[in-house]
Amino acid sequence: FGMKSAPSAAASQRVVAMPRRSLIAACILPLFACLQIAVADDESALSSSSTSALAYFSGGDLRLLQPVFDDIRYLGVRETKVGELQLVDGSTMPVVEVRYDTRKVGYKRILGAFWRGVDPTRTAQQGQFGTPGPTVIWSGSDEERLLAQESLRRLDASGIYRGKPIATLVRDAAGARFSASPPAEQQWYLSNPEAYKKLMDKTGRKKWLEDTFKPIKTTACEGSVCGFVYFPCTVENGCSGVMQGNWP
Repeated sequence: FGMKSAPSAAASQRVVAMPRRSLIAACILPLFACLQIAVADDESALSSSSTSALAYFSGGDLRLLQPVFDDIRYLGVRETKVGELQLVDGSTMPVVEVRYDTRKVGYKRILGAFWRGVDPTRTAQQGQFGTPGPTVIWSGSDEERLLAQESLRRLDASGIYRGKPIATLVRDAAGARFSASPPAEQQWYLSNPEAYKKLMDKTGRKKWLEDTFKPIKTTACEGSVCGFVYFPCTVENGCSGVMQGNWP
């Protein structure tokens, strides 16, 4: 039967080396997996933040302007704040900041909400229902500026304002910084519902909005049929498309 020979040194090294490589791999692979997970989480966070956009608007008393954007939260508006926009020239302007989900609602629909809540035919000197200053759409990019200008052009051409030209300004907000007002001034209309209603009536804002967009009854006749209801903001004249943000 004879004696078994002892393993050589090289064989011993090979036996030891294989478990060592396996051990290193066992340690490195979980670490690599963790790094992959971390990178994936980071990319997810970046993707999530890229779906949120900001828009800024000026239009008289901010307490009365903020609700027009909160009214479309169900469409994708995440948050609104009143505050000041600090411009690069050192001046400031009162604004409403609108944060919205770009996966659910587009900038054109945000513009529509703004148009529906102001009288854009009033100049800076006339102010908005007792509050001095112009109505302004603050664009944060060339794309926003072009969309704002096109929506203004379409609304002006619709005839909704009965021949009065739109005086709203489209201004560049590049480099500007927003400072929010104190919490007590946010959503003032919710914490002071009765005061809000009285202010809307007292300033004439509510009546102007109702009169501008309400159907108008006429006694005109077509053939044997007399009496028609005229809707000032329609798909045909382009007004409805601007307000709903679905113009081509």
